[in-house]
Amino acid sequence: MRPTFKTAALAASLALAGSAIVGGPAMADPKGTGVQTLTCGGTTYDITVNGNGQWTPAHDSNSSKVFIPVGFANFTGAAYDVDGNLIAEFTDPSVVFKTGVRNGQGTPLACTFEGSEGPVYDEEFGQIVTFTFSGDVLVKTKK
Repeated sequence: MRPTFKTAALAASLALAGSAIVGGPAMADPKGTGVQTLTCGGTTYDITVNGNGQWTPAHDSNSSKVFIPVGFANFTGAAYDVDGNLIAEFTDPSVVFKTGVRNGQGTPLACTFEGSEGPVYDEEFGQIVTFTFSGDVLVKTKK
């Protein structure tokens, strides 16, 4: 996954981290990559990810809920120039971290995520680009 994608990811995503950040009140939710969307079952959450790692937890923008990613699949991303022209597409292989239940964390949930980042200057492309990304993520929750 490109380091510019804060995903996981949700990465990211969420790229969506193996460590849990305990959530405080909703007003204390961190500001990071901007709002991204996480859908688990029939519920959609607006989330923020404050960090650069693939395993960085995501915070629900409307509550103190924290989503801790433990696995990613079907990650796809794209880079667009300032005129909206597609300049690159990316995919990443599936990866699973730890899925055992820890104190205070729920059982893993299968979710999907999508979001974007930019416009930002990217050295590899030598220009300003906007990244979009989506995929599947396995998360644990902590309130």
